[in-house]
Amino acid sequence: GPKDGKVMDNVVQEIDIQTGAVLFEWHALGNISLRSAEKQIPEDGSVWDYFHVNAASPDGDSILVSGRSQSTLYRIDRKTARVKWRLRGDGIKAWSNNFQMGPGTSFGYQHNVVRLPNGDISLCDNGDASGYGATANDVSSGLVLRLSTVDGVRRATLVSRFEHPAGETAISQCGMQRQPNGNYVVGWGSDKQFTEYTAEGEVVFDATFNDS
Repeated sequence: GPKDGKVMDNVVQEIDIQTGAVLFEWHALGNISLRSAEKQIPEDGSVWDYFHVNAASPDGDSILVSGRSQSTLYRIDRKTARVKWRLRGDGIKAWSNNFQMGPGTSFGYQHNVVRLPNGDISLCDNGDASGYGATANDVSSGLVLRLSTVDGVRRATLVSRFEHPAGETAISQCGMQRQPNGNYVVGWGSDKQFTEYTAEGEVVFDATFNDS
């Protein structure tokens, strides 16, 4: 990029609500390489949001952070603020991925990353994010992944993928929530639609908001 180009930092904080004390703070800039970004440097001179944090949640002794512009999940140690691992979903820049990705595990420009009670990770795979550069999938999906380590090798395995019922793409936003009965509800963000699936992937409810 240009010598005088501007890049946006992204900050994750854990705050004690009662006192306002900052218990944890982490900055993407200085910890995550600019080379790992998927979002292209703006040609119009605007600020480059190379990381775009859009989810952060407690994960045991760590914090699970989603970098949308990186198509990557980061597990960050609470004590040291160091990155424990990177899970990159788009198959690009493999040097920034600590996992071997199994069939069907790819994702891109994701939202709403959550660790489930059984240890699996759920997220909404936006897939083709227009204007963001390279893409992972042409259809948005709700995605459940299982992470494991075998003989020192970290692996990501597909548990479930719930594709958009109309085969469409949510360019922005998107989220998935597991229900008490084991079903999953996926909100398709900018696509103004939401769908409920059984754990086996059967659509049991689907609705679209009108323009009003």
